[in-house]
Amino acid sequence: MKTGLFEYLDFALQFAPATPAEMEIRAKLARIGIGPGKHSTSRTTPPSILPPGEGTWKLPGVVKVK
Repeated sequence: MKTGLFEYLDFALQFAPATPAEMEIRAKLARIGIGPGKHSTSRTTPPSILPPGEGTWKLPGVVKVK
């Protein structure tokens, strides 16, 4: 089984600037800590959802679309 998807994604994103059509998905990825250099350099331990309601990972905010 392959691991390290987010590290590869972080590395690749630094060479692919976001186009206007990608800005929304890039913002969503950034909210969960995925972006050029964010995953491997800013976190030393992965976020956790445990114990329920007290972990380091929090559900991203809901955005109302008109």
